[in-house]
Amino acid sequence: YKCHWCKCHLDNALRYSPPKSSVDIYLENQAEGIAIKVVDSGPGIPEEQQAHIFERYRRLSNDPKAASTGTGLGLAIVKKILDIHQATIYVRNRPQRGAEFGFELPVVV
Repeated sequence: YKCHWCKCHLDNALRYSPPKSSVDIYLENQAEGIAIKVVDSGPGIPEEQQAHIFERYRRLSNDPKAASTGTGLGLAIVKKILDIHQATIYVRNRPQRGAEFGFELPVVV
């Protein structure tokens, strides 16, 4: 099973976190499904830019690595996949400590 969400967020978390820092992945059983989140140690995402990071071809304007990497499609694809599964993705800024991305998927039995 390939999880585009996990691949995209792990790629971004590893790319933008300082060398030898941590990227944490959390999985938690919830009443209605499973919660998944990725927490990195990068520069974080300013609140004024958070509303736009899920748009196609959008990258952070203050990101020096954005000019040389990626197409800006990853998070837009992730959001679309989660929309199809009726799940909502969130991002939380952790100033100077990184960003946290997460969502909850329902369990199907």
